[in-house]
Amino acid sequence: RPENMELNLERPLLFFDIESTGLDIPNDSIIELCFVKIMPDGEERVKTWRIRPWDYINRCQRKINPEASKVNGITDDMLTGCPSFYELAPEIASWLKDSDLAGFNSNKFDLPMLAEEFARARLSGLDLQVDLHKPLMVDVQNIFHTMEPRNLKAAYRFYCGGKELENADFTELLSTEKLPSAGLSFTILLLPVLLILANTLISQTALKGVLIGQIITFLGTPVIALFISLCLGAFLLAKELDNKTVVDMMNDALKDAGPIVMITAAGGALGAVVKATGAAGIMAGAIVAVGIPGIVVPLLIGTIMRFPQGSGTTAMITGSAIIAPMLATLGINPYLAGLGVCLTSMCPSFLNDSYFHVVTNFSGMDIRTSLKTWTIGSILVPVFGSVIICILSIFIH
Repeated sequence: RPENMELNLERPLLFFDIESTGLDIPNDSIIELCFVKIMPDGEERVKTWRIRPWDYINRCQRKINPEASKVNGITDDMLTGCPSFYELAPEIASWLKDSDLAGFNSNKFDLPMLAEEFARARLSGLDLQVDLHKPLMVDVQNIFHTMEPRNLKAAYRFYCGGKELENADFTELLSTEKLPSAGLSFTILLLPVLLILANTLISQTALKGVLIGQIITFLGTPVIALFISLCLGAFLLAKELDNKTVVDMMNDALKDAGPIVMITAAGGALGAVVKATGAAGIMAGAIVAVGIPGIVVPLLIGTIMRFPQGSGTTAMITGSAIIAPMLATLGINPYLAGLGVCLTSMCPSFLNDSYFHVVTNFSGMDIRTSLKTWTIGSILVPVFGSVIICILSIFIH
């Protein structure tokens, strides 16, 4: 550290850095751990461990990702005979005791990786309690990015000789881009909404029986209205692009929208089958006979649909399709039933939920922390919401 840096410390400050087998915190391991501990009196203590990465499930040494080896220069052979983290954990914990922590990008990677290793050691029988939430944590990267921002203005200043970014620069940039007009863009977005709205209004008047009303009704059918908007977008917004590029763009969009369309269709088909076969009435009658309050049924079905397969979308659509034919027999308000299914279809957000991993990765948490925080939260919200819905059902029928 620079000689002129003065640290006014009340507790030891421990700078640490990690090298690992890869960047996947739940599935990779620490292979080198370096500590520099600065005491309040200015004394510095340095310690580095080479650590054999251990796979606790397969009971063998974990392989280093070749890309990681290119960065840290450490190979599998270099770690043969080194102690595992399990063996070193007590010594590492003694260095961490009563110290605040500091590192570079440590909040997002080093600290979660260290916590993951301690968690694995505890699950393997090591009786050692290390709470990494108690120390103050200084991530030098955050300080660096505050003093040297990583944004467009900073990049422009760096690459353009210190010149500040002005509005005129955006004007010049936009003048070279071939962008559709705002009017055309909004027209294509709002056209299907206006057509569907016109269809709704016409259907409530005497005009629905005349030719012009029938034409508007046809054009305002949701599928037709959206198809018209799609065609206009393809021919007007993408007129400068070749056919292959436009088709590729549509294919990419269908990859995202296709599963949702199929799930929606399957849910509707299931609801029709349940209703046509009379299964809904039989199930609802049996529930009423047992004495289960009707409002509890959509709450249970939302949870049952969510837990095995993890998709909230599938749970909402399928659960709604099952509940809809039961409403008359159960004697519950359809709005409360819909709210109940939607509320409990998020319970719980678990490992089989793709959004669970989105939250975990982007928040910098490891899987165990997400299970203790995000998953618990996704259970508590529906539980308290369900209580509110049950109370409302007393007054709303």
